[in-house]
Amino acid sequence: MPVADGRLNPELGGMKARSPFLLMGALLLTLGAYTWLLYGTVRTQYVQLWGCFGLLFAAYFYLLWHLGLLRRPTAPPPPVATWMRWLLQPRGLIVTGIAFRLMALFAFPELSDDYFRFVWDGLITTHGGEPYAMTPDTWLTYPVEMEVHGLTQAIYDGLNSKTYFSIYPPILQAIFWISIKLASPAAGLYAPVVLMKSSIFLAEMASLWVLPRLLRHRGLPAAAVAIYAWNPLIVVELTGNLHFEGLMICFLLLAIYGLDRQRLLASAGALALAVGVKLLPLMLLPLMLRRLGWGRAIGYGALVMVGSALLLLPVFDDVGHFLQGLDLYFRRFEFNASIYYVVRWVGYQVTGWNIIRQAGPWLGVITFTAIMAYSLLERRPNVDNLPRGMVWIFAIYLSMATIVHPWYMCALIPLGALTRYRFMLVWSALIPLSYFTYRDSSYTENLGLVALEYAVVLIVLIRELRSPAPQAQ
Repeated sequence: MPVADGRLNPELGGMKARSPFLLMGALLLTLGAYTWLLYGTVRTQYVQLWGCFGLLFAAYFYLLWHLGLLRRPTAPPPPVATWMRWLLQPRGLIVTGIAFRLMALFAFPELSDDYFRFVWDGLITTHGGEPYAMTPDTWLTYPVEMEVHGLTQAIYDGLNSKTYFSIYPPILQAIFWISIKLASPAAGLYAPVVLMKSSIFLAEMASLWVLPRLLRHRGLPAAAVAIYAWNPLIVVELTGNLHFEGLMICFLLLAIYGLDRQRLLASAGALALAVGVKLLPLMLLPLMLRRLGWGRAIGYGALVMVGSALLLLPVFDDVGHFLQGLDLYFRRFEFNASIYYVVRWVGYQVTGWNIIRQAGPWLGVITFTAIMAYSLLERRPNVDNLPRGMVWIFAIYLSMATIVHPWYMCALIPLGALTRYRFMLVWSALIPLSYFTYRDSSYTENLGLVALEYAVVLIVLIRELRSPAPQAQ
């Protein structure tokens, strides 16, 4: 931060000082908007939801601009007041980010109903059952067993996937089980939900610990931790709405940290844990081929695969059901997609029906091919620019996906903080538009909003690619 003589602290990346009252106003606005969004908004209230997110992102982008993270550094004006300096230090940015997450921790996840399945699976495991053995609608035909396992009609009615086998891997099933075991039955759904959210909160604390170290290793401004710490989508969707991408992000950052310190075994273990939470990080392994050399990369990949297999071992008895659940998920569901919606439109013109069953697998093949091509043709790959490669792999995957919920793109935020790219920040501000779909029980998307979202993101991305950003990664 600026010191008394007006010089810049290089730790803040060329920060431009502005009125402390604007900064304090941004902080108070953020606290108020989080309170309104987390404790007074349900997902059918899309106008109110957009308003809250709009206020949060206005404060967020103002802070990032103030810190010099969205523009080229220029000569500094007079320094901020002493009483505001702590907030702009990396430690202050992290502490305020933790405070936002504490607010989110105790709020009920009103923007998502996934928690019903988490509780359902946890109850089955707690009472000695197997969460992958039967679909919820099959359980409904065994009322006595349902009562024994504590599976109530109210929980069943809240499920959004009654006819699908569970797709949540054993690491998450363990969290569901522990949360149900520790929760008081008298507290209803609230206690186990908060306990589940606590695991994400702790993972986010670890992410906020490791991210400054990754920034320092790459010579990037320490204040760039604010990109992750203050991002409203991260706060609301991870700790707030109980989405376990928070755990995956933590393990991904730890995997990068292990590579930075040349600890391949620790890094491979962390990446295996990320795969154990969400299978997606497996698609990052090709990035290691040219960074580690083929021999070391194959060894690294083998460690990740063995670790992942051990973590997924409890699924093997019902692996058919698990894979069937995943297959149905990717072949039948569609939400907020980009390229897939164009393909679907073409399919309607040619065949007259929705071609998701055919298009889904082919888009998967194209995604795999694009990932391999990028990994083999990437320009000057090394461990330091590994986050850049991860950004592009996730971007390729999301561009081809049939489903892009807001929390699916959260991994791009901390990875983007370690690169020169900022298009994902614009995307994180626009993707809440997709909540318009939940305005009523018809769940009908507004394709105009979807087109607006991706058009703006594409324009920002093209502009970033054409004009160098302030940072060099």
